Amino acid sequence: MLAALTLPMLVLGARIFYDYYVFGHLLSPEKKIRALEQGVVTLTDNLLYYPRTLKDFHLGPPVIYVWVFLLAAAALLVGLGRRQYPTAQAKPERLAPSPASLGLIGIWIVSPLAILTMNLSKSPVVASIVVAPAVLWGALLIHRVLAALPSSAAFRGAGTALGAVSVVTGMTFMANYESRPSEQSAHAAQIQGLMKAYDDIAVYCRYYGLEKPNFATDRILEYFNGTAAAVMVFERSGLRILPRELLAYTIFARQADEAIGTAADADIALVTLDPVEKTKESLFPFHHSAVQWQTGYRDAVFSRMAPIARLNMPGHSFQIFLRPRATLEGETDGWLTAEGVVIAAPARALRVLPVIRLSGSTIGSKYLKGALGTIATLASERDGPATSTIPSKSAIHADESYEIEIDTAGIKLPDSGTVRLHLSFERYFIPRDLGINADPRKLVVQTPKSTTLSRQAGAAAATAPPLTVGDLYP
Repeated sequence: MLAALTLPMLVLGARIFYDYYVFGHLLSPEKKIRALEQGVVTLTDNLLYYPRTLKDFHLGPPVIYVWVFLLAAAALLVGLGRRQYPTAQAKPERLAPSPASLGLIGIWIVSPLAILTMNLSKSPVVASIVVAPAVLWGALLIHRVLAALPSSAAFRGAGTALGAVSVVTGMTFMANYESRPSEQSAHAAQIQGLMKAYDDIAVYCRYYGLEKPNFATDRILEYFNGTAAAVMVFERSGLRILPRELLAYTIFARQADEAIGTAADADIALVTLDPVEKTKESLFPFHHSAVQWQTGYRDAVFSRMAPIARLNMPGHSFQIFLRPRATLEGETDGWLTAEGVVIAAPARALRVLPVIRLSGSTIGSKYLKGALGTIATLASERDGPATSTIPSKSAIHADESYEIEIDTAGIKLPDSGTVRLHLSFERYFIPRDLGINADPRKLVVQTPKSTTLSRQAGAAAATAPPLTVGDLYP
């Protein structure tokens, strides 16, 4: 039944499963790097890794101490009983676990650990799958020992008292253990800042209608990446997003031009503020390559995006950025028509990033003869298009992708609020007149997939004021 329920999810996620477990853990050199990251160098390190994580991290010393104390006390009690009543018989115990059941649960514990040990790639969290059977096995073993007590009321009462003491002792140990200040509690303010950043990402994606925002990070961090964002945004706001990792989707090296180029496409970005020496300490080839392109990547992000958080987490300092965008008002059923659309953008963002770029793909470009004839003007919500023309240009490529660029640097912009531009077209085609179908609209191109803001070509980022989170929205 369980296999039948999980099989469809495994089939749907077959590619992800292959990339992570088969290629990452078995076929690629990543497994050796992951092992070194956890300090696994020798055969002994490999064999003892998961027993150690189970003892130190998952069960914890308090549980081990309580179990050893209880087992020793139970054995001592049975020994005293046998000594005082050498001829007494133990009372039959219908619920006492059999050796076979203890052996079966032991296999339940050992088998997963053996399989995990055979995999050279190591993780400190996966041994948690045997915590429940390990606790059950320990409790049943003590029960099995106590079942050998003589049928004396005094010893049976002592066994019950021992159980009660063990429960109280265990609870006391666990309470003391869990109440100790953790490493995370020392960084509570920063963790709250991280959660606030995820909340800002949820607001951003909801406002701009981003279902698949692009993520770019120059550091591989377990607590900030596309997958973590999908989970945190859904848990905290109920919004479903499927972020796309542009840069840190592998631990292997990335080329400088590729890494810097991701900043142009990123909606959400992380920029590490750690010194170069700390980056070089990492075992990941990705981080070693970042030393070569990190400055260019940072400049590209700073010039295009607004910081929403600066955090100092354990071992790392970084900033999180979101990219200001423009929105379309009036597109017609997936198409831009000759009558045009209104493009809305935050005024404060346009003052820093004056170039609006629309890009996408289309069909029917052969009817436009390679040009769109764009006309951009300031638009008024009441009076319609104004008369002052704003510089714009367009291009359609052989693969039917297109780009439209509107440069607002030369117009007077308000200090705040929303700037609306009206974009219309001189070139179009009418499907009905061409015998394609009965559509009478004057079609130009399909709705753009991206509407971003950027600086003018060659503009120096250092001369412009920095963006803020308030620049993201009107």
